[in-house]
Amino acid sequence: MVALRGRARNFETLTAFVFNQHSVLSYGNMDGRRARSERTRELILTACISMIARDGMAATTQRRVATAAETSLASVTYHFPSLDDLLVAAMTEASFRTVGRISAQKAAVESGASTIVDAVTALLETELSDPESPVAVMFEANLAARRRPALRPGLDRMQEEMETLLSGHVSDPETARAMARSLQGVGLWVLSRDGEMDLDAVHATLLRTAQAFGLTPAAHTSPCAEP
Repeated sequence: MVALRGRARNFETLTAFVFNQHSVLSYGNMDGRRARSERTRELILTACISMIARDGMAATTQRRVATAAETSLASVTYHFPSLDDLLVAAMTEASFRTVGRISAQKAAVESGASTIVDAVTALLETELSDPESPVAVMFEANLAARRRPALRPGLDRMQEEMETLLSGHVSDPETARAMARSLQGVGLWVLSRDGEMDLDAVHATLLRTAQAFGLTPAAHTSPCAEP
């Protein structure tokens, strides 16, 4: 009987060990699958953002995005069951990336390395000259938000970040909000040139806009000025 009880305990120990090892492997596999799934999702969103910026929303389909992301259509529809789901997710992601671009310019202004007008000019030059820029997607989103309300929170975040960038340079928050909206109009005008920008003209327009809102930079440098 003692021997039988000892064997039973050994069997239980072995069973527990095998079960635990199986659990560890299962969780490890699950984590690996989750990581791969997240990478695929990110690739899909990046491909969609680039496609919207380059070709417009009307030309963006789940099948085309799958091809651009080098994944299957089934993978795209797994993560984003409908085209609307994909477009809203891509534009929301583009809003986060755009906020990051604005934050970088804000840091340059706060450090004294750039004036507010030069910072906005640099943002437009860098982002809107890139045919696949997430900033370009946000201008598409402004129009699309009329029929897709789910896009509006992302647009609001971008607007708030721009207002924060301006708030230390104008008299009050309402002025910062009005100026941020006006700058979006300038950005839309630049975007409509399809990458063909006269930076001196852009800079002059931004400077006049800033002055109209009571912001007069102590010094600024035209991007195309001779040193």
